[in-house]
Amino acid sequence: MKRSKSWLPLLWINLLAFLSGANWIIFGKEDHLHSGRMVLLEAAQYDPRSLMQGDYMALTYPVCNEIDAQIEAAARGEGQVVLRVDADNVGHFRRLHAAESLAADEILLHYRIRWGRANKVRVAAEEFFFQEGLATEFARASYAELRVTAAGRTLLVGLRDDQRRRIGEKPK
Repeated sequence: MKRSKSWLPLLWINLLAFLSGANWIIFGKEDHLHSGRMVLLEAAQYDPRSLMQGDYMALTYPVCNEIDAQIEAAARGEGQVVLRVDADNVGHFRRLHAAESLAADEILLHYRIRWGRANKVRVAAEEFFFQEGLATEFARASYAELRVTAAGRTLLVGLRDDQRRRIGEKPK
């Protein structure tokens, strides 16, 4: 008795759906990378090495403490704050966003507070992975370089030192 290969079209449909979804996500991140505004946020670091993951920098953002001080202790969910961006592209907390229009030197920054994270405010990626053996170079990091959309969504693209020079970039 011959077996039917009726599962083969279903396999191809699922593969096509998976690859389409993955490409959609990649396209969105590429668009975010190229169209987002470059903003630097002050960053503090801790725990620069993991045996399972390799070299990485775990980051905290002091702006999260300022946001936390302004919202209710029991607040959970998402919201937006307004940052003032100075001439060096460094973002500074100004206020919670209340649907008011922004000044020319202001941008939105999206934040979220997750359940089970002790009401920890998050504004951007908290881990930055780098090539093995560069831990001492990345230990100088003082700023996180972000690409920020008009809606305040962030994408961590690099780290910078206290002089705002990109770390890990080869001189030209």
